[in-house]
Amino acid sequence: MRKIKRVCKNRAFILFAFLACNVFAKVGAQTISDEVIVIGAAVTEALDNLPSRPLYFRAGNLMFKDTSTSIIRALGTAIVWKYEKQTEGDLHIPHHVKVGFDRFEIKGLAEGCLANCNMSSVNIPLDTRTIPARCFSTCSNLRQVAVPDRVTFVEMCAFKWCSSLKSIDFPSGLKYIGEACFEQSGLETFTVPKSVEFIGKRAFANCKALRSITFTGHRVGYIDGEVFENCDSLTDITLPVGCTTIYSYAFRNSGLKRLSLPPQMQAIYTKAFEGTALEHVDCHAQNPPKIAMGTFTEADVKRIELHVPAGREQAYRSVGVWNRFAKIIADL
Repeated sequence: MRKIKRVCKNRAFILFAFLACNVFAKVGAQTISDEVIVIGAAVTEALDNLPSRPLYFRAGNLMFKDTSTSIIRALGTAIVWKYEKQTEGDLHIPHHVKVGFDRFEIKGLAEGCLANCNMSSVNIPLDTRTIPARCFSTCSNLRQVAVPDRVTFVEMCAFKWCSSLKSIDFPSGLKYIGEACFEQSGLETFTVPKSVEFIGKRAFANCKALRSITFTGHRVGYIDGEVFENCDSLTDITLPVGCTTIYSYAFRNSGLKRLSLPPQMQAIYTKAFEGTALEHVDCHAQNPPKIAMGTFTEADVKRIELHVPAGREQAYRSVGVWNRFAKIIADL
């Protein structure tokens, strides 16, 4: 900062010296020199007295952190660092903040910066690209979140324990939903944007009210462990076209009754459906996916109606685990 300030002083001194030379062009050489020195000294003194750009500053109920890289003070950037005072009702995060001689564009949020807040709604700054870890964790009154179009990553536990959050809309460019992102939240419905490529472990675990999840794209390649564990209200799900694998305990103790597996499905790991009451499975894969022993109990294979592609019943009946199903119907 001192180096930058010294550079600014030098440049300012040269500029004022040049202007002074033009203004006093008709004055004697000794007089010009004296005037330049006076003006330069005044500029240097003014810069010495100019307050430094603040590293942290407050605005409303929030504290911000300076993240500027530009030496031009009007081009400052900052992120929300933490809340200074508990906020109830609507929390409005400004797009820019002016502090003395400085103007800051608000570009994002710090990890855990608004955790445990009491607000019921919040707007995320427009230039935000990542909703960081634990950012809104345990905001039990949070019901509405305005997510800007530039968000591509939602990191681990970002909305964990947000028990009043019934739904949230993400932009079409979202790519990443982190581990335990919505665990034990109040979500009732959720639409996975077509751009999403990754959903982390336990992302929706213990979302007791989650009754509907819709995949609009094909880029999610697998359902990770415990993603939908204990989702009591989730009874029906169609997995995305690109999904090839379901890992252990993915749907453990959920309310799942109907499941549709895509044509690319290749493997299902042990106990993926432990504790569920599955009744109907549509498996669109031409070749029976590899399936671990213990994935389905004896009661499961007697109860579940398995639907497979036309002409592929014999293929399923010739493979271990699948051949235990009492009802295999080739009508897909």
